[in-house]
Amino acid sequence: MSTDVSAESPAPAPAPPGRAGAESGGGLLQLMLGGLRRNMRQYGMLIALGLIVVLFEIWTDGDLLLPRNVSNLVLQNSYILILAIGMMLVIIAGTSTCRSAR
Repeated sequence: MSTDVSAESPAPAPAPPGRAGAESGGGLLQLMLGGLRRNMRQYGMLIALGLIVVLFEIWTDGDLLLPRNVSNLVLQNSYILILAIGMMLVIIAGTSTCRSAR
């Protein structure tokens, strides 16, 4: 009777490419990049907004995100925000009444 176990039990199968476990050293960055790739359509507009903010931050030499400028932007566009909220409420109310009439 032999005590050699290696001949009886096969070696574990290697992980498929790109699906390695935690021991492969993938880490949090790989997890975040994988999630970003899977949800690119959902995050596309947020990424575009971030790129626009970075671009204008560079063009204005850092004046874009100053508290004074952000306050002015909010005050200058507040009426548009109020109109957009009102339109959203009308659209939602119209959609719910159309569904209840059916």
